[in-house]
Parts: sequence; structure tokens; C-alpha cells
Amino acid sequence: MNFKVLEFQRLNTKGTCKALATVQFEGCLLVEGIKLLKLPSGYRLSMPTRKAADCYHEIVKITAPEVSKSLRRTLIEEYEEKGEHHAARAI
Repeated sequence: MNFKVLEFQRLNTKGTCKALATVQFEGCLLVEGIKLLKLPSGYRLSMPTRKAADCYHEIVKITAPEVSKSLRRTLIEEYEEKGEHHAARAI
């Protein structure tokens, strides 16, 4: 599956969420609000969620592990390439 990162916003926060991305899959599905989280165990993607009662549910899921891994790697590279002075810059 092909994807293209349309927007990437590096966040200057002390929390775990380090960046937000908008990604287009196969030229026909646009997903906004993909989060790049930095946890003690490493980076993780968090897809858009919706709150239901007292928990959150992903409303978009990547079911192919190779696509998830490739997207995570792409977003990590984008995050690490951008310095602090490039925060909130769309690509």
C-alpha cells in the first residue's frame, strides 16, 4: 500500500505526543490526526480515536503490519530530521 505524508507538525511538548500527521493512503483515503508518540519503549503510532463512555476507540486501523511499520519509520525520520526550530511546519 502506498501512502504520502501531506502534513507533518512537530509539537514542542514535554508529553508523549511528539508530532501530528495527515496521511493519504493509495491516493484515495485521507487520515488526519495520526499521532507519533515517544514512549520509554520507543516510538508508537496512535491513530485517530473517539471517546466512548470512559475509554477511547480507534476509528481508523491499519491492519497490515508492514504498512504500519513503514508509516511509523517514515514519521520517525521526519520527526528526527526536523529540529526544534522547525516545529509546526507543514511539509
